[in-house]
Amino acid sequence: MRMSQIWKLYITYTVVLVVCMAGAGLALQGVLRATLTDQLQDEVRTLILVIARAVPPEDTPASLDPFCRAYQKSTGNRITVIRRDGLVIGESNRPSDALDNHTDRPEFKAALEHGWATAIRRSGTLGLDMLYMAHLLGDGNRVLRLAVPMEKVKAMENNIMLLLSIVLYLAPLLAVVVSFFMARRLTV
Repeated sequence: MRMSQIWKLYITYTVVLVVCMAGAGLALQGVLRATLTDQLQDEVRTLILVIARAVPPEDTPASLDPFCRAYQKSTGNRITVIRRDGLVIGESNRPSDALDNHTDRPEFKAALEHGWATAIRRSGTLGLDMLYMAHLLGDGNRVLRLAVPMEKVKAMENNIMLLLSIVLYLAPLLAVVVSFFMARRLTV
């Protein structure tokens, strides 16, 4: 009879503990993703300001495509220069004349209106989820846009969550063992 009471207490504590830890893990993952995304946006904003100072004044793909490719090699990020009318005049991944007009891109439209814009969406060109940040250059006629794969955020999130999962799930395991012995001692 005493053994069945021990198991009832043990199972109750175990279920409550597992539910609490799973909830904490989900909440923590959401906060972590938001924090990492904010950090990435801050880094991209700084990077775009540095690159903006070096953008050549010419509006020709002959000068801007090589510029974008050179800075992509340095940063690892996709770089695009877009004229106010949406025409791509500089691109790091493809020849700019091979790309569609960008007037429909949300970050481009918002940058023209507000000077800065950020969007997280799937790239039609690359087929990846990307963080896009666009900045209206000082001349007001061109937008500089950087695109960073969200895989970077996902990789950082996975590494941190792995470490936290080990901690979050070893602690309950220890608590389950302790609760078993506590339940046993209380019912004896």
